[in-house]
Amino acid sequence: MIPIRALPARFAWLIAATALTLWSCSPVGLDDPFHSNQRPRVEFTQAPARADSTRYSYAYHLYWSGYDPDGQIDHFEYAIDPPSEAQVVAGRETSWVRTLKHDEFMRLASTRPDSVPDPIRPKTTDFHTFVIRAVDNSKGGSRYSEPISRSFYTYTIAPEVQISSPRPNSFFEAQVGLSVTISWAGFDPDGSGQRRPVQYRYLLLGATDPLYGLARSVPDSLLRFSLATGFAGWDSLDGAKTSVRYTQLTPGTQRVFIVVAKDEAGAYSASLSSNTNMLAFHVGFPQTSGPRIVVGNEFFNYMYPGGGYTHDELAVVRVELPPRIKTRINWYSETRPGVGLDSYRWAVDIEDLTDETPRNPETTDQAHWSRKSPSATFAEVGPFEPGSVHILYIE
Repeated sequence: MIPIRALPARFAWLIAATALTLWSCSPVGLDDPFHSNQRPRVEFTQAPARADSTRYSYAYHLYWSGYDPDGQIDHFEYAIDPPSEAQVVAGRETSWVRTLKHDEFMRLASTRPDSVPDPIRPKTTDFHTFVIRAVDNSKGGSRYSEPISRSFYTYTIAPEVQISSPRPNSFFEAQVGLSVTISWAGFDPDGSGQRRPVQYRYLLLGATDPLYGLARSVPDSLLRFSLATGFAGWDSLDGAKTSVRYTQLTPGTQRVFIVVAKDEAGAYSASLSSNTNMLAFHVGFPQTSGPRIVVGNEFFNYMYPGGGYTHDELAVVRVELPPRIKTRINWYSETRPGVGLDSYRWAVDIEDLTDETPRNPETTDQAHWSRKSPSATFAEVGPFEPGSVHILYIE
C-alpha cells in the first residue's frame, strides 16, 4: 500500500512638428590689438540634411571638419538641443561639450508617437538640434567660429513585450496561487547589440485600485496617463531582468499586471494589450493551487486530481511490487503557470509526519524525511518480504 501525499509547493517566484531652435553662444574672444586674428571655420561633412524633409534613426553618426586661415584648430565644442532664445533671456546657458574628435555617434531620445502611426511597428519621433563650433589656438585668446547646426527628427521603432508565463489571454483570467512568478520577453527591433530593451516598467493593480477599471476597459488611456506622469507609482527593472515575483497574495482576489519596455532612444512600448503585456489573473486558495504529483514506474502510473496536503485513506494509491528486490519509484509534479517548484522529499514508514529529525545516514535511514531538494524525484525502496505492507510518503 503506497499512500502518496501531495503538499502545496513553495511557489518560486516570483510618444512632430518642425521648429526653429535658437541657441546661445559664449562670447567670442577680444581681438588682439596688434594682430587681427581670423575666425576659424567649421562645416559638416556628413549629417542629416533637413529636419522637415527627412527622418533619421535615433542613433546617428555625425562628421565635421574645421579650418583656421591663420593658425590651427585647437578643439571643437558641440551642444545638443541648446536653450531657446527665451530660455537664454531667462538665464539658461548652453552646455558645451569639448572634443578633439571630428565625429560623434549620437543617441537621441525619441518618445513621442509618430504623427502617422504604423499598427504593425509603431514608431516614435522627436525633434533635435545639434550645434558645433571650432576653437582656434590664437595667442590673443581662443577664438570661436560661427556655430553651425543641423536639426532633425529622430525615428525609432517602439520596443515590444510579451508576457510568457502565465500566458495572458483576453478572454480568460489566469489562475495562480498565493505566490506567482510573472515572466516576459522584450524585443527592440532597431536596437543595437542583443536588441533587448534597456529597461522595463511594471505595475500590479488590484480590483480596488482606482486605475484598475481604466486598465481593464481602456488600457491605452492608462499608458498615456502613465507617460504624462512619468510612470509615477510604477516599478522598474533593468533590461537584463525579465521576471518579477509576488508572494503572500490574498486568496479570492483579482489582479492585473502590466509591463512596458523602454529602448535606447527613450521610447516606450506603444500600446497595452491583454494578449501581450497585460496579465489579468485570479488568486486561488492554497488547497486548490498546490502542485499535482504524478508518481509511477514500470508497474503503475498515477496522477493526483489536484494539489493540497493530505494523508487521508482516500489519497492512498495501492500498488503491488515484486518482493525481495529493490524497486525504483519516480515522480514529478505539475504546477500552475507562474508557479515554480521549491523541493521534494520522501520517507518510507515514517511514524510521525511532523518529525523533522535528519536522516542518519541519509542513504539508508528511510524512516525519516530525506533532505529537501528539487532533484529528489525518485526513491529506491525495498527489498521487502512477501506480504509485507509499507507506506511511501512524497512531499
